[in-house]
Amino acid sequence: VASVASGTGISGGAAGSEGATLSLSVDQSFTPTWTGAHTFSSSVTANGDVTLGDAATDLLTIGGTIQGASPLTFEGAGANGFETTFAITDPTADRTITLPDATGTVALTSDLSGYLLDSGDTASGAYSFSGTLDLTGTVLDGASPLVFEGSSADTSETTIAIANPTSDHTVTIPDSGGTVALLGSTLGIQTKRITTGSCATSGCTVVVTWDSAFANTNYTVTCSVLDASGLAESSLAVQHIATQSTTDVTVDVRNDDVSAATGTLHCIAIHD
Repeated sequence: VASVASGTGISGGAAGSEGATLSLSVDQSFTPTWTGAHTFSSSVTANGDVTLGDAATDLLTIGGTIQGASPLTFEGAGANGFETTFAITDPTADRTITLPDATGTVALTSDLSGYLLDSGDTASGAYSFSGTLDLTGTVLDGASPLVFEGSSADTSETTIAIANPTSDHTVTIPDSGGTVALLGSTLGIQTKRITTGSCATSGCTVVVTWDSAFANTNYTVTCSVLDASGLAESSLAVQHIATQSTTDVTVDVRNDDVSAATGTLHCIAIHD
């Protein structure tokens, strides 16, 4: 047999002229169907629409390598002019991409601003969170791990800077509302320790000058007299705040002892 031509049947050549290869040409209107197991040991080209399997229980095994820079293109539910294509960058070494044993939506690199990955995520951009974020047991690295933008996105931010600890420390936020006061700020807390010297039995008056002036006198002053150990002095007590200005306060100290006493006046001013 020399060949089988489309629509003409089987044709043969002269005796002894048959080749080792049989060419089979199939009419385009004919759709071949193979049932059962078939093995093709050479190259197979299938043009047009190809259906592999007719049920979800049918299994497709690919033991070779899929060639091409864009070997997989998906139509989706509707046959139209738009498709999703898997584009493969030419690898310079063997690579493996693992699909996890989980259900979800694949995140593209352009979507990383809305997703957190597993350990080692170094993606940049904005992250959006909703609900409750539990960071129990989490350690934030860096000397300035928290930076706050505020209500307006501009070039000014508030950064919480952490001094390198020499041991474990705990900062407790109380169960109350209010405004954080900063040490050394004219709108926060300022302290001044003044040695009263020898406070006579009749009492004494001490002037406390602030390290920096307040913008106005709308601040509340609390003072106490401490001994050398930092405890409340048993003999001396604050009588009252005599006067206060933007730069200082005058404090009257009483002496409950029968002799002169010495202590350190400790005052804290909190601006309203």
